[in-house]
Amino acid sequence: REERVAESVAELQRSVEIEPDAANAQLLLGGGLLQLKRAEEAERALRRAYELGSASVGHAQLLLGQLYTEQKRYEPALKAFEQYLKDMPQAANAQQVREVVGKLKASLQKK
Repeated sequence: REERVAESVAELQRSVEIEPDAANAQLLLGGGLLQLKRAEEAERALRRAYELGSASVGHAQLLLGQLYTEQKRYEPALKAFEQYLKDMPQAANAQQVREVVGKLKASLQKK
């Protein structure tokens, strides 16, 4: 499976080189890079995707929130999850993300 993801990422990287302003390609690239544990590159692609497509690629914020949480960067994770909910309030996972936001806020208040 990882080999397939790596192949997909390579294809997406070529696509992004050809059309760097394609928000969806950047989003998919970021997601693939996350799966490959290439966090720095994933963050760059996801941030670029959101810069290009904003709410239309709101999932970039969800993935950034997950990335930041894995890195124990809780303040940017909270911001990313809150932006995701703002962009996609009717998302199927919105309630679950709201619960994560609540936990992050509580955790950050303890500090």
